[in-house]
Amino acid sequence: MNSFLWISVVTAIFVVLMMIQLSSESVSSRRVVLTGLFLLLAGYLGWRISVTVAWGGSDFSGIYTQLIFFIELCWIVDVIHSLHFYVYPQKILSTEVSVRTRQSSIDVVVPSYNEPKEILDRTLMAAKNLVWPGEVRIYLLDDGKRDWLPSLCKKWGATYVSRPDNASAKAGNINHALTYLHGDFTLILDADFLVAPYAIEKLIAPMEDSKVAVVQAPQEFYNPDPIQRSLEIYELSPNDQRHFFNGVLHARSNGEAAFFCGSCGLIRNSALKQLGGFPTESITEDIFLSIKLKQIGYESVAIQDPVAVGLSPETINDMIKQRSRWGEGAVQMTSKLWELNSANKSLKLIDKVKFLPMYWTVSFPVRFTSLLVPQLYFLFGWSALAESSTQDLLMAQGSVVVGLVGFNFWISKKRLQPFVTSIWQDLLSLRLTPKFLMKLFRPYQAAEFDVTPKGQKIAANGHPRSFDIFVNFLVIFTGCSFVIALFEVNDSGISVVSFFWTVVNLIRLVFVRTALRSEKELQPFEIQVKGRSFRKLWIERGNNMHPVADCLISESQISTKTKQPVGDALVQLTTEEGLANVGYTDELGKIVFFTEQGKALWLSGLVEAELTEVKAKEQMAYNSIKAFIKVLTMALRIKHV
Repeated sequence: MNSFLWISVVTAIFVVLMMIQLSSESVSSRRVVLTGLFLLLAGYLGWRISVTVAWGGSDFSGIYTQLIFFIELCWIVDVIHSLHFYVYPQKILSTEVSVRTRQSSIDVVVPSYNEPKEILDRTLMAAKNLVWPGEVRIYLLDDGKRDWLPSLCKKWGATYVSRPDNASAKAGNINHALTYLHGDFTLILDADFLVAPYAIEKLIAPMEDSKVAVVQAPQEFYNPDPIQRSLEIYELSPNDQRHFFNGVLHARSNGEAAFFCGSCGLIRNSALKQLGGFPTESITEDIFLSIKLKQIGYESVAIQDPVAVGLSPETINDMIKQRSRWGEGAVQMTSKLWELNSANKSLKLIDKVKFLPMYWTVSFPVRFTSLLVPQLYFLFGWSALAESSTQDLLMAQGSVVVGLVGFNFWISKKRLQPFVTSIWQDLLSLRLTPKFLMKLFRPYQAAEFDVTPKGQKIAANGHPRSFDIFVNFLVIFTGCSFVIALFEVNDSGISVVSFFWTVVNLIRLVFVRTALRSEKELQPFEIQVKGRSFRKLWIERGNNMHPVADCLISESQISTKTKQPVGDALVQLTTEEGLANVGYTDELGKIVFFTEQGKALWLSGLVEAELTEVKAKEQMAYNSIKAFIKVLTMALRIKHV
């Protein structure tokens, strides 16, 4: 066996044993495990370089093995870049709010473009109930010039702000409003986010450090994301962004590389105005803001407690549009970050490296390539590796897979669902890889800020027909490769391993095709919680109090857990002044509110209850086998729209 393989195998065993024995909460434990993983990858890389690449080969076979090695090398760099954030110790943030800070004034800013009235009504309703001893002012920034918005703002005590043009999209909208903002801090909420009453209290504590300019909270969502919705796995998998906010961003915060994420973040106004407002050179103004602030000596940090809930993109096409903008903006930002100017000189090289958009520019092309290479071996005889024994290949690739998958489960405490995550990452890579690669060379060509639609009643088919055809072609292409492999597979290492990955790719592509089913009719989605989470709620029927714990409670209805309406009941909420009567239920369990303020109190109580359930779900360990069986069942009865 090659000596480099021994390094990979031994360190893989070491890493697994350490993950069994050690806790991922300890920075020293993480460093031990990551040292093992880096040695594992070094051993694998050494084996690839010394054995499996036809160096100097000028024929197609030699060039092909070198090209595949270069792609794999980029992937290893991406992995190391992602993992290195976990070596940093826990960043200590202030959790106490001083008397002086409690006197701070807060501007709540809600940028809006095309959201419907019912979405904005609920957003302003929730914002109105923010609890803070200092002054709180709410601003609705209308880039859609809707004539009904001023009266809605007046209804909830918000200031309506519009501008004559839409220059620089969201960043320009906020920058135009800076002359109106006179508070000490600004809380920015996307137009679909319902904020909890305690949001400012949670966000402002780290601002006790005068060098902190941005405090970012996790973004949580009360509707299924498009993949959860399409595959009917809402209860079997977390939202696709939860791992980022609860794991990745927190690790980046420890490594002083956290960033503002566009919503649910508190910004120090003096720092923002010192900077001259949001940067407009990128269509992802949020992350670029944190980099610009870092250039002038400020930091961005992340907290782990969510303070609001919003709407996920409602169709696959909306999700792709959103991620496309994020990726394009990251590439634009990077092109500016490495320009030679005085501002960039203030950033250390390590800071620039931390903000490289590896996920968008490396991870997607690697996934795209991995979905094709094994099949090319059987269809065209293109071997990505020089010949190696089956044992060597299994030990090399097996060590890497076991080490990295094991680390994901270990660091996330099994709260990650890598199988489901892989489906939507495969889907995104197939759709966006060509676009992102072109953007590397022309980052500003045809770059536009596309607002993600929210609160749609009816959505067209969630993806272009051309993409359907492309995915169907890949499924047929891989299926043909599989059939050929059944007859041509032999005992050579390349053949056996290529057959295994061909089978894996067939499953991956079939699951992507399954996920592409999307309903044309979008079901209205309200916040719905279990009664035991809604601790402020009291239900009085006659002269008796109805047990709340067994109820299902939504924005408009109360029912039992067996879906029977809880009718003819008085609905009360606990407030600082005591019990408040907010409404009553009719015979169908529908809530009739006494006043708009009562309705606002009800919505804020529901938001708090939803976030209580979110925190409980964050502790859940997800079962990948159940999710796999569910998606497989969906795939076998697929009926494409």
